[in-house]
Amino acid sequence: MPCLAMTWNETPHEKQLEILEQMQDGTKSPLQVLLDAGITPSDRWVKELTFANDLLSNIKVKLPELEAWLTEIAGPYDEEDAVYRFYHQSYKIFERFQVPTEKGFQLIKEIGGDGTTINEWYLEIYQDGTRYRSMTEVTLVTGEDMNEHWLKYARPILEGFWHTKYFIQMMVKYGKKLDFAPVVLPSGWAAILALYSA
Repeated sequence: MPCLAMTWNETPHEKQLEILEQMQDGTKSPLQVLLDAGITPSDRWVKELTFANDLLSNIKVKLPELEAWLTEIAGPYDEEDAVYRFYHQSYKIFERFQVPTEKGFQLIKEIGGDGTTINEWYLEIYQDGTRYRSMTEVTLVTGEDMNEHWLKYARPILEGFWHTKYFIQMMVKYGKKLDFAPVVLPSGWAAILALYSA
């Protein structure tokens, strides 16, 4: 390792490209690649990379539960049934898609751990999709007949389900694929990082 440490911005462009290539091959952690190259990463960069690696570790621990969740939703009440129930204006949209969404959300929370905040947009989508437990509750709380306002109350149920499914699919994909949190972010991994903030 060179004895003179430098920052990333002080590193010649050709050397930066070489370092990025080493980071992408996955044989060493990105932090170790930088240290081996004599580059001192910023405290912020180290903190973000540490957070991403901790998140990846949590995902790997929860992989069996994440995969079980995906298997469960691939059963008789899958997306095929969800879309049918939506267009058929069936009350079963509540029982069949809110429960798996809630279970998936619980896994997402557990993976984030204490001190981690879940993205506010996802939280809003989740909460809108799980706010009412039945068509009767919609009428009692809002005074509106759900059948007359079907899109307003049923569409959020599917949106919450699909966003939860997407994040869990990405966690399974990258929990299996990655050994270290990457510096060059694949879109699915970047989405997982956007889901959480320290």
